[in-house]
Amino acid sequence: MKNPNCTDLITKLRLLRVQCGYSQEAVALAWHTSQAAISKLESGKSIVTFATIAQAAAFYLLTLEELTHDDIRTLSIKVIDRQYAAKANQKTNPV
Repeated sequence: MKNPNCTDLITKLRLLRVQCGYSQEAVALAWHTSQAAISKLESGKSIVTFATIAQAAAFYLLTLEELTHDDIRTLSIKVIDRQYAAKANQKTNPV
């Protein structure tokens, strides 16, 4: 039997990816892994490790606590707000 907390986290990761408009390939490239690995993760066919959770949190500009405890609606709002702020910051402070 699957751990319901892992199932919830897997659902969050898939929904965040889709809501942000990322393909599995794009996430795989950013995480230095394969599209197949992302597919297995999202389908619950691979083990969710702490490293994966930490990588996902960093990718979506979330804390570990936010990713693991917030509901998907709250997460979506935070991710969109932070991505928008990061893009705005890049425009005003080019490297």
